[in-house]
Amino acid sequence: MSKLHYFDISTEIQMPLDIKQGYRIRGLKGAACGYMRKTTTDASNVTCKLCLREMEKSGAANEQTNR
Repeated sequence: MSKLHYFDISTEIQMPLDIKQGYRIRGLKGAACGYMRKTTTDASNVTCKLCLREMEKSGAANEQTNR
C-alpha cells in the first residue's frame, strides 16, 4: 500500500505550468514533503512521515482538528 501525503500548494507555485499539468493528468499534486504525489487534505489520513513532520511544524494538523 502506498503512502498518503498532505496537500500543499506551495510545492506547485514555482513549477512551470506545462510540468504541473503533466503531473495533474497523472493524478499527482504537491505534497507537504516537497514531492508530487497522491494527496489528501484530511490530516487524519496522512501516512507520509515527512508530511506529518511538516504538518507539525506548520500547525496544519492542529488546524484540521479544530474545524
